[in-house]
Amino acid sequence: MGQLHDAVGSSARVRRPAPPQPWSRFVALAAASVLLVAGLASGCAPVVPTGPTASGGPSADPSASVRAPGSPATIDPGVGRLVWLVDRAGGFGIWTTDLAGGDVRTYQSDLDEAGNSLRDARLVGDDVVLIRDGPTAELWILSPTTPPRRLLDNVNSFVQRGTRELIAVRDVGTERAIWRVPLDGPPPAVIAELPVPDHGPQVGPFGFAISPDGRTVAAGWVGGPVEVIGPKPATRRDIGAPLVVADDGRIVAVTGRVGDAYLLDGDRMVELAAPESDPLAAPGSGLVAWASIGDDGALDAVELRDVLAGTSATYPASGTATNVVGLTPDHIVLEATAFDPQRRTSSVVDRHSGRFETFEATAPAAD
Repeated sequence: MGQLHDAVGSSARVRRPAPPQPWSRFVALAAASVLLVAGLASGCAPVVPTGPTASGGPSADPSASVRAPGSPATIDPGVGRLVWLVDRAGGFGIWTTDLAGGDVRTYQSDLDEAGNSLRDARLVGDDVVLIRDGPTAELWILSPTTPPRRLLDNVNSFVQRGTRELIAVRDVGTERAIWRVPLDGPPPAVIAELPVPDHGPQVGPFGFAISPDGRTVAAGWVGGPVEVIGPKPATRRDIGAPLVVADDGRIVAVTGRVGDAYLLDGDRMVELAAPESDPLAAPGSGLVAWASIGDDGALDAVELRDVLAGTSATYPASGTATNVVGLTPDHIVLEATAFDPQRRTSSVVDRHSGRFETFEATAPAAD
């Protein structure tokens, strides 16, 4: 059966656990459910929203549609890609397709079924980056042309920043650290460290933000301490988890306990996104995007704000894809909550024209 092994001479400058065991098949159905990822990754370089500065959306009247075979697509399904951990026959591996399930690319197939699980699989350029859970949570990169390589251990989560760099959250003992992880060139390096607070009932989710100039990191917990690390260090409490931080160290936006978000205006908190919105921020920018859900529980619109520039855009939308998972200079990508690992629904907003389209995809056929 197929296995993956660490490449010889990995350059990651971190403490190493025992040698990694062979890659595994995924032990549970949950491990086979992965995120939809944009072909241009969510952690893009700073860009300016194309919508108007006042509330309200572009003048174009987008029409939502499900792409049927043979019908013309208003948005090319290749603007984003899906990562799959299971094929159409139920076999386990790692594949990517476009948003309509075409253009299949195989990274690993016929993986064995021995013990560990994979999660948070995302496409970064042509590479797949994911976390392998085992004795320690390891961050791995899989390339179409080179052997799999372990980047970092003890990883809690990660986001993409730029085209070839990740920002990872790493836990060791009682410390939580933010690491910069280049995919080429220099080894990973820690950029911020903070002690993990005693997790009483008042301490909620963790979040972090990086300033556009890359010199300031804000990190902390809802209901707990928040540290600003950079040219103007500071400590704050009970403001929420950082979502956006400015170059001067001001925390501009935070998240709450239940997927809500707020703008900080002095000592005031102004609602940015309603509960259960789960907004996505592009690291190193002021961009924040989320789905707006109506009273009937249906998708009404996709909201985009640049909270540093003070601009905004609202794009009419509909359908079941309500989780924003990708934000690029040209598109916003959403996915539906996946209950079937072999079927995926995603939607795309064209940020320039306001067009909106929904794609249905099935898992790739067995090799």
